[in-house]
Amino acid sequence: MTDSKLTRQLLPCNSSRPPAPPPRHRLIRDAIEAEELAVDWLRWVGFPDAARLGETAPQGIAGTAVRALALFDPLPATRDHLEALRRWAAAHDAEPVSFSFAGWTPDTFDLAAELSIPLVRFTFAGNIEPNNAAAQRLLPRSPSRDTDRKRP
Repeated sequence: MTDSKLTRQLLPCNSSRPPAPPPRHRLIRDAIEAEELAVDWLRWVGFPDAARLGETAPQGIAGTAVRALALFDPLPATRDHLEALRRWAAAHDAEPVSFSFAGWTPDTFDLAAELSIPLVRFTFAGNIEPNNAAAQRLLPRSPSRDTDRKRP
């Protein structure tokens, strides 16, 4: 995925309506609630066709469909998870976005940077934080605009 492809897909439509408020913070107790929150955020940033898959694909990939998808796993995501997410997204003409509670292994940050895959962390308060430059480009209006997180 190139930055230009991501940028083209996320350009706002011309609308006289004021921007919608961001998704509300809410407690996430399970994978379904995490998927629903990921869908809400993806719709908010410009993926109106994001929807829950309703099933889990190979390697634990679940979440959103059509042009973006998410990986939810209670353990830190590994390079293998990110590779599976990338392959699944390519096969389904989707943009890979990795959402995680537990973060990512250090080498996963390198692969995500190489492939421009956004890494977005769920907070305990039910919000999100962009964790790399690709996520900051994806979520320009997100509530947390910190620079790239320190690796574990």
